[in-house]
Amino acid sequence: MSALLTSALLARDGFAHGFSTRRGGVSEGPFASMNLARVVGDDPVAVEENYRRFAASIGVPVSRLFETSQVHGDVVATVDPSWDPARLRDEDADAIVATSPGVAVGVLFEVTQQGVFE
Repeated sequence: MSALLTSALLARDGFAHGFSTRRGGVSEGPFASMNLARVVGDDPVAVEENYRRFAASIGVPVSRLFETSQVHGDVVATVDPSWDPARLRDEDADAIVATSPGVAVGVLFEVTQQGVFE
């Protein structure tokens, strides 16, 4: 299995994209291998390297990857390319959109051991 999953439909419409798996990262122990969660106790250096690898795999610099934690609600986070991506990291939202093309956006969610999204 690849470290990155892609959608033929998104690729057909010209979207650079990817869905991470647990493969291809540097985290160890219970966080092995491609942990992207910054708040679960993993080594921050490992998490940043995982982000660098993920961003490189979709062709964007990690410094331009905007992300939020997904919660089920009615909040839509809107980002502007002039912002620092760290500004959004602590925000919870149900969706994230960019105000202009060329901005990489992402949503973090957790999969339980049973495979159910939380």
